[in-house]
Amino acid sequence: MAMKRNVGNSIIKGFKDFWRSEELQDFTVKIGSSRFRCHRLLLAACSEFFRCLFRSGMKETELKCATLQEISSETFELILKTLYTGYCVLTSDTVIDVWRAAHQLQIHFLITECEGFAKETLSTTNYIEYYTIAKLFDSKEVLEIVWPLILKNAHSFLQTEFFNSEMDVSDVLKLIQNQDLKITSEDDVVHAILKWVECKPCEEEDSDKKHSGRKSIKTGHNSLKTSVKQPNKDMTVSLNDNRKKHLPELLSNTRTCLLSMKCLEMLSSHPLVRETKEATDIIFDSLLYQSQVGKRNGQWPPRAIYRNTGNYINAAIAIRSNINEIKLKAFSFSSKQWLQLPDLLSRSRVTFVAIDKSFYALGDSTTNNPFPFIRSDKLLELTNGVWSEKCISITLPPEHFVLAVDAFVYIFVPSNQEVWQLDPVTGRLIRKTDLPCRGIIQHVTNHEQFILVFYKTTNQNQAGVCYFDTSQNTWKGPVNLNGSAQGMISFKNSNSTYLMQTNGNLWMVQSVESQSQDIKFKYWAKLWNCDWTLHGAVIFRDELYVYGVRSEALKQDVQKQCSLSGIFNQIVYMESEDTVPSTFIPLTLSRQCLLRL
Repeated sequence: MAMKRNVGNSIIKGFKDFWRSEELQDFTVKIGSSRFRCHRLLLAACSEFFRCLFRSGMKETELKCATLQEISSETFELILKTLYTGYCVLTSDTVIDVWRAAHQLQIHFLITECEGFAKETLSTTNYIEYYTIAKLFDSKEVLEIVWPLILKNAHSFLQTEFFNSEMDVSDVLKLIQNQDLKITSEDDVVHAILKWVECKPCEEEDSDKKHSGRKSIKTGHNSLKTSVKQPNKDMTVSLNDNRKKHLPELLSNTRTCLLSMKCLEMLSSHPLVRETKEATDIIFDSLLYQSQVGKRNGQWPPRAIYRNTGNYINAAIAIRSNINEIKLKAFSFSSKQWLQLPDLLSRSRVTFVAIDKSFYALGDSTTNNPFPFIRSDKLLELTNGVWSEKCISITLPPEHFVLAVDAFVYIFVPSNQEVWQLDPVTGRLIRKTDLPCRGIIQHVTNHEQFILVFYKTTNQNQAGVCYFDTSQNTWKGPVNLNGSAQGMISFKNSNSTYLMQTNGNLWMVQSVESQSQDIKFKYWAKLWNCDWTLHGAVIFRDELYVYGVRSEALKQDVQKQCSLSGIFNQIVYMESEDTVPSTFIPLTLSRQCLLRL
């Protein structure tokens, strides 16, 4: 049954009149030299603390008087005004003290009012103070709105004394792991972590002393504890004294592969890093990732994933060819959104290849910008949202394959049995080797230092494979792969190269030490049972994204795998409107190239 507004107002007015006239007051609260005459009924009705006190039979109940500590007389007077009149007494200057006192006295509706006031008045000048008290009292609603502001102002927040002295390791981890952390450089995160780890325990102990006195209430003769959990100061200091032990965990959750070389070199010689093998290995792996372009082509370990606020995104490019025009779009794995790239005009076949953060087009093509169609084969690069012509002229036959290996583009020309190596930066083009087999090439990929060429054989149930050792400039093989390589795709993670056939068979390429061969193919799983025309696949975090043409058979496949234990936590099937094979090329793209669809 709802209470009528006029009835409620009349009851409040009655209490207000009692307060002003000081009639029937039956309890006294002492705070310092101040005395507050109150009504036990109202105190018990609004404050769980006073209700417990009055029911306890303690001496204060007999004396009808209690002394409160750690609450100022000004704050308690504001609270009484709220209890007796219903007026809002909160301001930016009083909300923190009233909030603390409301928790100590366990006045739940006033706690809610303080939380609401904090949400309405949140700004860059008070968010740290609101975060501190919301964290202390586990105010989830306030924490939910303060946290995005911390992320948005991370550059300045990471430099605050609060971050250095009062953030515990779980919150530091939560902060540096967040995809929405807005920073100028990942270097800033590392410098903040080192400062946090090196923060002296004595500074944090002093900080605890500043707040510890506010977390208890004492009556005149006995002590009553509120329900607020109190931290053990000795334990806190001990934990802070061991902050160094958290450095490996913090570094493992930092985007160390995106650090500047200067920052990585600093870390490699830092005494705290060198104290543990785990921290040293993290920095060594990151240096290796930075120095070897091949490790950055189409594979992103967790420490190489760009944040949502960064200048780059981890994406894959899909391509659709029309008459005289090629449409390109990119799928952002972090935001799960498609984004548009500049179109490319072309009169013939164009092949695309990605190296690190660079995306190239090879063929008889031009941009949709000022100059006319190019009649000879050119190399174009997508830079800052514009296709720009490189000073390289090459002649490509209608049928050719391209593959990025380290910093080079390898061009396979089956008709002439040639393999060319192109340096897109310098424009140097050399004939690297000749193809050893004359079969129809169905797929090319690479694994470690090997370039694998899959070709059609007379046995329809097998594909032949020759592989080129780039470290020795020699061909090896052939070896066989069960099943056809027609329409097959390949993808990588930090440790492995995978092959996926159109019938759903998944293979892993493995290096072996044998006099007869250097690689072998290990069958891993069958992901679906129909035949599906594929564009490509990419591993992002622990998820596998498979992109192919629209397929009703795939949708109806009840045995389709949605995960693969120990490898992929989730398999995401993505379908395009295309009816012929296309591409799905992983690439780190500059945001300047993108427009959201």
